[in-house]
Amino acid sequence: MQSIAILDGAQRSALAACRSLARAGFAVHVGDAVAGIASASKLITRAFSYPDPSTDAEAARGAIARYCEQHNIDVLMPMTDVTTHLLLTADPALALPPMPCAPLDVYEHASDKGRLARTALACGVAVPRTEHIDSNTPLTALPAGFDFPVVLKPTRSKIAVEGGYLATTVMIAHTLDQFVALQREHLWFTQAPWLLQAFIEGMGQGVFTIYDNGRPLGWFAHERIREKPPGGGVSVLSRSAPLSDTLKRSAESLLNTLNWHGPAMVEYRVAHDGTPYLMEINARFWGSLQLSINAGINFPLLAAHIALQQRPAPAGDYRLGVYNRWLLGDLDNLYLTLKAPGERYSLAHKLKAIARFVLPWYPGLHYETNQWGDLGPFWYELKHYLR
Repeated sequence: MQSIAILDGAQRSALAACRSLARAGFAVHVGDAVAGIASASKLITRAFSYPDPSTDAEAARGAIARYCEQHNIDVLMPMTDVTTHLLLTADPALALPPMPCAPLDVYEHASDKGRLARTALACGVAVPRTEHIDSNTPLTALPAGFDFPVVLKPTRSKIAVEGGYLATTVMIAHTLDQFVALQREHLWFTQAPWLLQAFIEGMGQGVFTIYDNGRPLGWFAHERIREKPPGGGVSVLSRSAPLSDTLKRSAESLLNTLNWHGPAMVEYRVAHDGTPYLMEINARFWGSLQLSINAGINFPLLAAHIALQQRPAPAGDYRLGVYNRWLLGDLDNLYLTLKAPGERYSLAHKLKAIARFVLPWYPGLHYETNQWGDLGPFWYELKHYLR
């Protein structure tokens, strides 16, 4: 039996990968800096811990490498930006197991949003109007050609700093005072260059895929039905949806140019006129990974085969109209909807939200964490939720 170590066990994507690969016959080891939801699954072989890479990167690398050596791990699968970068930048002397990830140069290219924007434009992929800002140059006025609202975007989601990683976030400024204040309030504006972008009115859409050394193995798309918070955020109810030919062509052009390898989530903002503007590429698995598995594309298994150099065949089409519901996230969505003032959500809207929430099942619906036969992760999640 081959063994695989999945990192970032507190992520729901890690739980989806653990269940998928255990059912496929792998001995699954799951690790995190603290015990996470995936460690509560009865399907895993063993749970382990390592130091928090955000605060002690070198110790985390060493602990992961030692665990893999002691337990003869065949494949190592990081699930977040931090652990992916952490291991791609490890000293080759650590002799880590193979990982289904883009090589470091490709990963760095995609993770640098400024560099990626330039590559996208060269491929004919639209990006919002962008100004590259040096970290030592705080702005007190908008450059020519920009109007509020504007987007302040770090060039990287996680910035490597001495000993660990600094988390960043994308922010929107609606006024000049807010624009100046945001630059003063957030540390990362002084740590690394950042991007000023025009705000695109429209909706977010994503394309999900996995590549084997430049060869795409499967494509997937979903639509978000409900999110947390309700106005836009993490998906709590999503549905498999038709893949837009326009978005697929755009993503494929960009990923082929990069000679991609491993999973990728390519995110767009689609304007009201239908133009897709590239936002970013995430070189990792996505939060709604369980949905794609339920719909018929087992991305974690494809990733394991890639790492083992088994040249898997491309996946076929996936089923449309499959739903994935994160129950406790959906409860948060309901709570925030009911709590919102009446001018934001009417009484009728709130009553409909209650009715939608209490509907326990309909055709195509799957629950993400509370799965019959492996309820441990749900009880773990519920216990921590109630705390």
